[in-house]
Amino acid sequence: MCVYCYQEARQTGLSPSKLAVLKELAFHANEDARAWPSIATIVRFTGWSRSTVNRCLKFLRDNRLIHRDPNYKKWIRSSCYMIDRHSIRELIERRELDRA
Repeated sequence: MCVYCYQEARQTGLSPSKLAVLKELAFHANEDARAWPSIATIVRFTGWSRSTVNRCLKFLRDNRLIHRDPNYKKWIRSSCYMIDRHSIRELIERRELDRA
């Protein structure tokens, strides 16, 4: 588990479903903030539907909070997600400024 990713995810102010998916990726991530759980694994541990998980992953990618590794082994059923800690920290800082 990437402890820093998990702690930072909790501070983002994302909706419950998006936060659950990001935290699940952080839970499965290594020290380099790379995670490769399958969609089925994310669905099982978050309790959200497959379509909700896919929507959340798209949101996280579109907002550059995560990236998919295009060079990851394509024959494996799961993708490799890279959590962008820099973008997450920027989101947290913007959220804190909005509250001030």
